[in-house]
Amino acid sequence: MYGPFDLSDATDAEVSLWFWLQSEYDYDGLFLGISSDGSWFDGYAYTGDFGDWYNEIFDLTDYLGDSSVWLGAYFESDDSVTFKG
Repeated sequence: MYGPFDLSDATDAEVSLWFWLQSEYDYDGLFLGISSDGSWFDGYAYTGDFGDWYNEIFDLTDYLGDSSVWLGAYFESDDSVTFKG
């Protein structure tokens, strides 16, 4: 988790995140989200093997004027399948 950061005086904002995901589809996954209180996050969940770097761009215009914005990432995995590179 990263934050809080202040967008109260911002006129435009976005976050670009690059990640590589190699996970078991529907059993392991990554969540990336944005929050105005550090507790409840809106965002996207990803699962599966992307096979390459992936770029997600979050538009933060809904958070303009907010003085307490948080970014969060959460990865969850079970131990049923192991990838070896």
